[in-house]
Amino acid sequence: KDDARLVIASASDFVGEYMGYEKMLVAIYKADIIETSGAPEPEILAAWSEAADQGATYKIPVEKAEPSVRYLIVLSAAKRWPEAQAQADRILKADPKNVDVKRRKMKVLLALNMPQDAAKLGESIIDKAKGRNQFWVAESLAKAYIGDKKNNQAKTLIMAYLARPEMSSEKMHSTKKSMEDLLKSLQ
Repeated sequence: KDDARLVIASASDFVGEYMGYEKMLVAIYKADIIETSGAPEPEILAAWSEAADQGATYKIPVEKAEPSVRYLIVLSAAKRWPEAQAQADRILKADPKNVDVKRRKMKVLLALNMPQDAAKLGESIIDKAKGRNQFWVAESLAKAYIGDKKNNQAKTLIMAYLARPEMSSEKMHSTKKSMEDLLKSLQ
């Protein structure tokens, strides 16, 4: 509640670009804790919505890359899809080659039931995404294909990514499971 003490308390290497946006950062930490605790979905959504409300008060300029992308993530976690789409569009207007934001926008488009737009975006970035991001793009692209009733394309894509050696990494466990579940849904 004390702005001066909040700035001092949060001044660390971990806060970095969040100086000036400390209340949003604290709200994000709170939402993370509530989500990790296994709280009921309405409580989790309320916490993320509180963080989104706090972020909205700042009118974060897109030039502040980390906070503006984090705000996009918060809007998505709060399932405030139209606001998330608008935030992604603002960031991409300033940084049109930002593959990470485009990947996140794909998820927003899927949530807004716009699979054709999500697929078009995914096709344009899948080869530009690096590391795990490419697998996450592939997962969203498969979902877009399924939503657009292009099941054969989805199946081919999923099988190609499941066959890649990187998929055996422990870090890829949840992505692998998600892709396997998608593949089962196509059977």
